[in-house]
Amino acid sequence: MDHTENKKIRKGSSDKRAKIIAAARDLFLSDGFDRSSADAVATKAGVSKRTVYDYYGD
Repeated sequence: MDHTENKKIRKGSSDKRAKIIAAARDLFLSDGFDRSSADAVATKAGVSKRTVYDYYGD
C-alpha cells in the first residue's frame, strides 16, 4: 500500500528556484550530500526552509 501524499509542488518564481538549486549544488560539492541539510540550503539561498520544501517537497 502506498502511503505517500500527493503533494502539489509550488511552481513559483524561477529566480527562487534557481537560487535554491545553486545553493544545494554548492553545498553538495563542498560538504557532500549526506552532510548538507535543508536548513543550510535555505540559509545559503536566502529563503526559508519552508520555501525549500514548498518548491521541492520532501
